[in-house]
Amino acid sequence: MKRFGKILLLALAVLTALALVSCKKGDLPEGMKLASDEAKGYRLYVPEEWTVSEMGELTIAYVSAINHTSVSYTEVPAPEGSIEEYFEQSLAEYPVAPTILARDENAVFGNADTARRYIYQYVYEGDTYGVMQILATYGERFGILTYTALADAREGETSRYDTYLSKVKDVTEHFVFLEKRDTGAPSATYGKDEDGWDLVSDKRLCRFSLYLPEGMEVAYASGIVHAVYPDGASVTVSQVSAQSTTFAEYWETRKNELQRDLHVENLTVIGKGEGDETKEYEIQKLGDLENGFAYEYTYDYGGRSYHVYQVFGASRSFGFSFTFTAPGERYGEHIDEVKEIIRKIRF
Repeated sequence: MKRFGKILLLALAVLTALALVSCKKGDLPEGMKLASDEAKGYRLYVPEEWTVSEMGELTIAYVSAINHTSVSYTEVPAPEGSIEEYFEQSLAEYPVAPTILARDENAVFGNADTARRYIYQYVYEGDTYGVMQILATYGERFGILTYTALADAREGETSRYDTYLSKVKDVTEHFVFLEKRDTGAPSATYGKDEDGWDLVSDKRLCRFSLYLPEGMEVAYASGIVHAVYPDGASVTVSQVSAQSTTFAEYWETRKNELQRDLHVENLTVIGKGEGDETKEYEIQKLGDLENGFAYEYTYDYGGRSYHVYQVFGASRSFGFSFTFTAPGERYGEHIDEVKEIIRKIRF
């Protein structure tokens, strides 16, 4: 049951993975765009000006890099008990119990069989956040839509939470469950390189060609590519929004989000260089891009330690992020191969 509460934290954390998702033209609601891959079995429409990202089963859309008002949707195994019991147990994820404003209300959620709405607020580092969650069923499927925004407002002003409620209403009304299609294994490849490594990305969707060695499984490939080793170590490559910001500024945002939104503990950056020359980064090419910066760091989350190697690179028009994350004890087993994966990427 704890997975439910972590969905909200994950939704906030992946704001750093700003992958582009292609939008389908056609029967689009006015002022909205398609945010989801229909192969997942649903259509999630969001305001056309919002930024969209997908990671695994999670689809998220948010206002901007500086306004984290967001809507996310994911599907998880249906609870054994009632929806209300599921919601109540999820609140155990919060160190301080949230303030419940509405619970177990009937909700409109596209063509769902049933939909229940829950609204609550919680305080984090002095700020009050408002959350609306809709728990919906469609046949044997169980979906969770989460709307999150700052609920604080100065006197005479409207909070972000209230400001975007009408747009979120459009999101929930236009949501469509589809019958899931058998699309084959997600690790389908597009060819091999001279070393026999598999090409696992479609450059038309993500603007890069990613080659992976035997033994890695592609969990998701579209505007973002996420692949895993059998021991849980993983690689994620995506386009990032680097407009009007440097990678140093983007890195500072990344650190803040890890600690503030994902609530990681003991975040430690492994410095590069010696003495007065020690820096948080090292120069590292990302594939065939000339400009690149690498950061190595560790953190604790959910009772486990993780080790990360992250590289940012940029072409003339776009920024990209490569992230290798491994359980602490597994990092050394993969890092040499991971650096070869980095070398082989083509943009």
